[in-house]
Amino acid sequence: MKFNKVSSAIFAASIFGIIVAEQRYECDDVTFSMDYILRTANAVKTYPFHSVNHYPRKYVRASQGRGRENYIEFPLLPSEDIWRGEAFDHYLLMSPQFDTFNVYSYLKNHYECDIKYD
Repeated sequence: MKFNKVSSAIFAASIFGIIVAEQRYECDDVTFSMDYILRTANAVKTYPFHSVNHYPRKYVRASQGRGRENYIEFPLLPSEDIWRGEAFDHYLLMSPQFDTFNVYSYLKNHYECDIKYD
């Protein structure tokens, strides 16, 4: 009986992993994998506000949508390395609970990037 529960859990985890791995954001001919988004979010959780070249910081835009007052902004790199202060064109917007993510482009006046699934 225990074997069935364990194998079911492993099967469910492997399916979830496949779904997450195939999700990505596309913007300005750049693709950001969900793995990179999650790695960035996990790194940001450990950083005090404004500790890396003024990031992470609270999201402040004149046209920001309601309910995003406490969202956190952090730069993204096409290389999928965690940002350390270099120039960037895209940023990740995260909810305070780190459970909602959006990717935006500075190249197109804060254009929201598309999420894709395979």
